[in-house]
Amino acid sequence: SQKLITTISASVTSNVAINLYEQNDSSKITTISKRNLDKLYSYALTFDAPIKFLNWWNLNINLIAFYNYYVSTSSGGNLHNGSPDIKLYMLHTFSLPKAFKAEVNTKYETPSFYGISNYKSIYSVDLGVGRSLFNKQATIRLAASDLFNTQQLQYTSTYQNLDLQAKDKVES
Repeated sequence: SQKLITTISASVTSNVAINLYEQNDSSKITTISKRNLDKLYSYALTFDAPIKFLNWWNLNINLIAFYNYYVSTSSGGNLHNGSPDIKLYMLHTFSLPKAFKAEVNTKYETPSFYGISNYKSIYSVDLGVGRSLFNKQATIRLAASDLFNTQQLQYTSTYQNLDLQAKDKVES
């Protein structure tokens, strides 16, 4: 049976730990350290939907829509910023002949604000194929993560005296 699962949540977190970039203007050196922001207000709506298109094709959709708002007057600055964000995950599973299965997993996240940084959207596609062995007692699997090499965080931070543009490539 196919069921849509919906979750609504809200939270207020005090002393939120983030990686905070700090810039020394005279030496031009930027350092990263763990710092606490005063509060994080978070509101979320989550949908999980398993869909069976055909006997051999299933899709599981996970959609998370949320709004995070950061407030801090500590850590040497004054921060009041937030943004909406949507994360979409889709897992396609295909049952193939001779106990083979194939999977296509896609991920997408809209542009968002975390801590003190504005992030560009990010997406990726993973593929996998596997086969059950010994009456489903074992599985052999071949997988490729981030098939198009797009799992790269791109962000900017303009907080206090910091003006930073960065790219972080997650190994995939």
